[in-house]
Amino acid sequence: MSETKAIRIASVKSAGDYTLRICWVNSKTLAVNLQEPIHKLKGMRALRDRATFTQVSKGEGGHSVVWPGGIDMGADRLWEMTLEQNGRMDTVGVLASPTTNSLSSENVGT
Repeated sequence: MSETKAIRIASVKSAGDYTLRICWVNSKTLAVNLQEPIHKLKGMRALRDRATFTQVSKGEGGHSVVWPGGIDMGADRLWEMTLEQNGRMDTVGVLASPTTNSLSSENVGT
């Protein structure tokens, strides 16, 4: 997905075993496993119930996925996790790093 376009979700469905199958607006469909955050984060504890987990839907504007009870996860984090789980750590590093080639008024003209 181009860094110049917003990371948005076109559709989402449960694929079992705490996994989501996400279709992104760039037409790529990839799976992401959420077992780790579901078992580590207190706010996602309700998703341990598989019946609740399967009630996932796309959030407003495709900027997140949502579950009953006000549980949500942002598209940007889901995209990052998807890249990590699909062997694209090189891209994750670029997306997560602050820009090192920025200009500031302090170094202009030096």
